[in-house]
Amino acid sequence: MERRLSPDPVVIEEIRGYATQQTNKRIHMNGHTADVLADERPDVPPVFHWFIQVEGSPEVLVWGQETTLADAEYQARTYLESLSQRKQA
Repeated sequence: MERRLSPDPVVIEEIRGYATQQTNKRIHMNGHTADVLADERPDVPPVFHWFIQVEGSPEVLVWGQETTLADAEYQARTYLESLSQRKQA
């Protein structure tokens, strides 16, 4: 697992999937966590799920799915940033 800091207060963890070794991501931002996970079933088209939680809570605030890892990460990060802006307002 690799952790890296981005310029804003975000921690991104890269986590290898079990079956295909696809890279999944966990993004931490201002008390929230976004997980971006590859659907590794061989019988489905490529799909990447993303969901947002308050850190430490099992409750999912919002979720979605995209056809690429980059799109799923973008959507998750955009939602995290909107939560961050609401918190600051």
